[in-house]
Amino acid sequence: MPLAQRIQGRAHSIQNLRLSALARFREGRLLVINDRRLAGIYLWGYCVEMLLKAAYFRLKGWSPIQTITVDDMRQAKQHATQLLKCAWPGNLHYLPGWKDLLTEERQRVGTPFARSFSRSLNAQVSRLALHWSETLRYHDLRPFRGEVRVCEQATTWLVGQFRFL
Repeated sequence: MPLAQRIQGRAHSIQNLRLSALARFREGRLLVINDRRLAGIYLWGYCVEMLLKAAYFRLKGWSPIQTITVDDMRQAKQHATQLLKCAWPGNLHYLPGWKDLLTEERQRVGTPFARSFSRSLNAQVSRLALHWSETLRYHDLRPFRGEVRVCEQATTWLVGQFRFL
């Protein structure tokens, strides 16, 4: 069976998002080591996106293997913009939207992040969001080493802090 067909049969879940995020993190590092900087940043952005989504659905009480559909993600965005009044101008790949949703939902349910952790989370997601978009795949650019370093540091921080998200 072709790869695309095998992927269609696999559901998203907290567990799958987290495992996929870790795989993309490692693959991103390998790409950067092999001087494929843009591809590395591209994968790191998806890594962070998956971690933020997994953390949100975990907060909402979903089991690690419970299916998460695209409609569930759309409803999460709608919850963020309508109930929590989060600014979310982008699509479902918008990292600040997922970060804001997670932060505001934790506040709403009475388990807010510590102020210092919240500041660090905001800083790391903001740093990565300055350099990442899912549309990177359409461009032939060579990121500066400093840009790669910023993205790697932000992603590494989020991977390491996942259990606290």
